[in-house]
Amino acid sequence: MFKWLMLFIYVAINVYLLWRINNWFKKILPFLKNKWIHAVWLPLYCALACTVFGDLILPESLFAKVIYKIGNMWIGIMIYLLMFALITDLCIVIHALYCKLKKSDHKIKLHTYYIAGSMVIIISAVLTVYGSIHMNNTRIHNYDVYVDKHVEGISDLNVVLAADIHIGHTIDAKMVEQFVEKVNSLNPDIVILAGDIFNNDFDDIKEPVKINNMLKSIKSKYGCYAVYGNHDVTEPLVGGFSVYEDNTPVRDPRMEKMLYDAGIRVLMDETIEVCDGKIVLTGRLDGEKTGSIGTERMGLNELMSDIDYSKPVFMIDHEPEELLEKAEHGVDICFSGHTHAGQFFPLTLTSPLAWDNDWGILKVENMYSIVTCGVGVYGPALRVGTDSEIMNIKVHFN
Repeated sequence: MFKWLMLFIYVAINVYLLWRINNWFKKILPFLKNKWIHAVWLPLYCALACTVFGDLILPESLFAKVIYKIGNMWIGIMIYLLMFALITDLCIVIHALYCKLKKSDHKIKLHTYYIAGSMVIIISAVLTVYGSIHMNNTRIHNYDVYVDKHVEGISDLNVVLAADIHIGHTIDAKMVEQFVEKVNSLNPDIVILAGDIFNNDFDDIKEPVKINNMLKSIKSKYGCYAVYGNHDVTEPLVGGFSVYEDNTPVRDPRMEKMLYDAGIRVLMDETIEVCDGKIVLTGRLDGEKTGSIGTERMGLNELMSDIDYSKPVFMIDHEPEELLEKAEHGVDICFSGHTHAGQFFPLTLTSPLAWDNDWGILKVENMYSIVTCGVGVYGPALRVGTDSEIMNIKVHFN
């Protein structure tokens, strides 16, 4: 039912945009009223809107990859066209109501239509192009946090946190190579990958052997640790988004093998001791999709029942949820991702409403919630108002 609702919404959005663009064209370019012109550009628009389904219906080929790229870009520009078209229509309604109150002529002049429509298209295109370029620029953000516990022989710990790499169609071997180079340049003591390492379909990875070797080359003093996220499962996507109702998708075993071969320790509701046994590290299964049918995530009471709280307690949880509960269970630092900080405007405005900590560092009682906005992207390959980032966190002990 959910996927049909999403399909209906998608079709409704495109019908609205088609109607608005068509009316705008006819006002400023009367020759477009010609039925032969309509017979050309209307099918072109419909074909463009259908590219988002290419990955579902086309067999694996170079053509299918090109269609996927076009469809991904179209989702971005469609979102901006919709937003600015709605704003324009709202202004038209307000103008009409104002003129009605003033009992004046509310007819909008032709040049106003020309300017407004041109601005909608130009701004939408510029934001989409900018976002597609900006997403490739991964930045390093540095932070300091202080844990009031003594660790014998370790006064400071250099933690490198990354999440939401989304290896697949968009994030290819070249981008993974750049990511690993940046991580290694920070000389980490420990590397933490907080979920969504893959982007659902393992077969979308173009050079898995090469990527595996790159992940294997991550260097850190005490190792690399990870958890899985809600995209580390096999699940069909439309336009980069999950629109299916199945809440029990399973994980492709090749994902687990790649990380195992790369020497990355994945924690699935497990608690271990790291840094020569001096720090406790707990890794949680994703609360939304555990990756295994019949498997449910452990509660905090069960997961943390036998922890030595005299040591610093770190937790990796893909989604930054249950922050107060984690703090009350004695977690010192919780590392998360998932939110992308909204990834692109206007979702950057709604992300802080959905999460207590959608990005950055938040102190919850005695616990630090540290959330990265991610290396890769989901949905449209855009970043507008956020950065692709790697967090370099210096943890200072008492």
